[in-house]
Amino acid sequence: MPAPILATRTRQRVDWATIGVHLTSTPRLGATTRVIAVDGFSGAGKTWFADRLARSLDATLLHLDDLVPGWDALAEGVDRLTERVLRPLHAGKPAHVTRYDWVQGRIAEPIHVPTAPVLVIEGSGAGAVVDRTLVDAVLWVDVPGTVRDARLDARSDRETYLPFRDLWHAQEVDLATRACTRARADHIVSGVTEHGARLSPRRTTDSPARH
Repeated sequence: MPAPILATRTRQRVDWATIGVHLTSTPRLGATTRVIAVDGFSGAGKTWFADRLARSLDATLLHLDDLVPGWDALAEGVDRLTERVLRPLHAGKPAHVTRYDWVQGRIAEPIHVPTAPVLVIEGSGAGAVVDRTLVDAVLWVDVPGTVRDARLDARSDRETYLPFRDLWHAQEVDLATRACTRARADHIVSGVTEHGARLSPRRTTDSPARH
């Protein structure tokens, strides 16, 4: 768990360099790779945040969506992440897992995940890994439901996503509730901009399934 050096900055946006220093300030749990999971419900801005964070850390970025084998298989995607990516990396070995092709609806080419110094994983369920010894830090991106809904309505793939929207969200809520992801997150992320974000230490009274 990251050292609480941002504990006094719950309402202050900090820049990407400061966030990166904070998240890499403690000894890593795995043999060679520090793992940072970015979680939150659809429309929260996880992908954008994780991409910016990974670039600031010169880290490998893995999208959990690539491991989920279908609209009704989010939990299976988390299992594939755990067993085929996190456990090998924790042991200091490169990981190999196949990507799911959402257009063709089938398993596609393999993904090679190297033993890089830092791996950022983003996606709904990324922080729901049961064995927290495999993940150095979990960040929950927190955005009001009305904002998330507006973003989902504006997606370029809205027509493809719309028939599965409720099914997907039900799985997100179920995973977050069972894993207490938000309550167990090391930081709650909000106020994300090009220049940085607010990282608030978690509060144990927060509800993991608030939406």
